[in-house]
Formats: sequence, structure tokens, C-alpha cells
Amino acid sequence: MYSYRLNENSLYIPIHMNKIFGAEKSNFEKDNIDQLLVNDVKSEILKLQYENYILDFAWMKFVNDISFIKFIQEIQSLDKGLIFINLSDVVYDFIKNASSDEFLCSDESTTKMYNNQGQVYCESVDILEIVAEFKIDFVKHYLKNNSIPGPQYLESSNIWSNMYINIKKTFVDTEVFNFFIYEMCNLIMTNFDKNKDFNYLVCASNNGAALATIIGQVLNIEVLYLMNLGPHLTLRDREFINKIKKDKKYLFVFDFICLGTELKMAKTIVRIKKADVVGAVGVAKFLAPSKMSVLALADLYNDDKVKYEVTVRKS
Repeated sequence: MYSYRLNENSLYIPIHMNKIFGAEKSNFEKDNIDQLLVNDVKSEILKLQYENYILDFAWMKFVNDISFIKFIQEIQSLDKGLIFINLSDVVYDFIKNASSDEFLCSDESTTKMYNNQGQVYCESVDILEIVAEFKIDFVKHYLKNNSIPGPQYLESSNIWSNMYINIKKTFVDTEVFNFFIYEMCNLIMTNFDKNKDFNYLVCASNNGAALATIIGQVLNIEVLYLMNLGPHLTLRDREFINKIKKDKKYLFVFDFICLGTELKMAKTIVRIKKADVVGAVGVAKFLAPSKMSVLALADLYNDDKVKYEVTVRKS
């Protein structure tokens, strides 16, 4: 069960993430609440002692089991502080019908918490903002802990950086890796329409390939591997050019973007087949091409927690 400590008093449980990675085959479109998921959530609440439990129902649209009503009624009797956020209309109605007037739901448009009579229960606390800040800090924490200080030469961009961020090291921790994967899928599904905005994923590095492969499986999207693009690209690599789909749109998947050199090269190469890279999604970015939608879980430009810098000379 994936759950995260927001602070000493609150535990965050992403319901949809647990639904995806709790199944035999990960699929982002799994959006129903069943008995197995209900049991796992209840067990987590009983096992860990917190004052507040924030249950995030983003992307969960359907309830297909009467056990969910029983679950709501049971956890109310546990005398725990329960806050539900990002509720679909269907799930909200289930909770409303099963709960008392002391049960809290976070309103999607205002992010205020209301009781069932529609009265504002706690207007000053923005739970959604707290969760969003936690996710960014979570990513930056692991980036900082897996960074190696000292001059690093970035051959593809012909510049130096003040540290090496070993994102691959975070992949060893399944909980962290799945968090990265899920939140990148979340970025993609929130900001792009996979039926209109893009057709395929594309990557150009080993780390990017590791991320793109799993994301492709979760979102059911094919991946184009343009591996190790850089100054040593040769005619031998023309075989992967033949794999580019003509006139199609690609979304670039990366682990870390410094100046976006690989992204620019990938965009140039797919244009050989009159295709295009329409955007990019990754773990972290420093600087990226301004004329493209480049989204990352963490932005390190002028960041106080991960002080990443680049220079044209070795410092």
C-alpha cells in the first residue's frame, strides 16, 4: 500500500495510484473502487497512527461494490480525521449517502472543505495545495539525496554543471520509482489528450527509456527509442529512423533536462519523417526550450533546495 507522511499529523493515501500498482497489470484507466482496494485502505488506516488521513480519489470515477458504503461507515467509527479530495460526482454521492454530517469532502473548484449540509467546515486550509507542495518536495528530496557535488562535463551541451544528479539511483527504490511513474502519467493525462495531442512516446537516453517503457505500459502507448542521441550519432543509427511513424506526434520522456539538447535533437530527427515532438514530460528540468510544453515533477531553475548550476567553464 502506497501512503505518504505529509507531516507529523497527516498521512496521504493516493487511491488511484494504489489501484494501478496493486493490480497484476498496471493500467491508468482502472478507475473503480472494489473490495480489495477498500480492505487495503482500511488496513493502512488502522495500522498507522495519525490524526488526519487524506484520501485522494483523483481519476477514480466509479464505485461498483456495496462494500464501499460499508467501508465509509466503518472508518467513520474509527474516530480518525478523514478528508476526501478530488472526488468524481459518482464517488461523492456514495460518500454523501453513506456518511454523517461530520464527514469532510474537499470541493474541487474552491478546495474548501464542506460538510454534507454545504456549510464551510474549514476555509483556511487548502488541502490540495498542501498535497501539491508535498509532491514537489518529495521529488526534490530524492534528487538532492542522490546528487554528487563537483564539476560535471555535459558533452551533448558542451557545458559544465556543479553536480551530478543520479536519478537512476532513485529507481532502486520501488516506492520512489512508482511515485515518479505515476506522477508523470498524471502530468501527461492532465495536460495532453493522448487521442488528439500525441500518438506515441519517444525517449533518447537509458534513464528516459526506463521511464518511458513503464509509462507506455501504464498508459497503453507505444514507445519510440532514439537511444543515446549526442555528438556521436552515426549512419549506423539510421535503422531507428525507419521506426519513426510518418506525420505522427510524439511526446518526449526524459529523466533530467539541463538545456534540452537531446530534446531538440529528437525533434529534429523525427521531422525527417514529417513527424513532430509536441511536448515533453520528465522527472526534473533546469532549462528547456521555451517554444515547447516541457513539464517536469520538479523545476530546479533557481531552486533553493537543489542548487543546480551550469557554466561554460569548469569551476
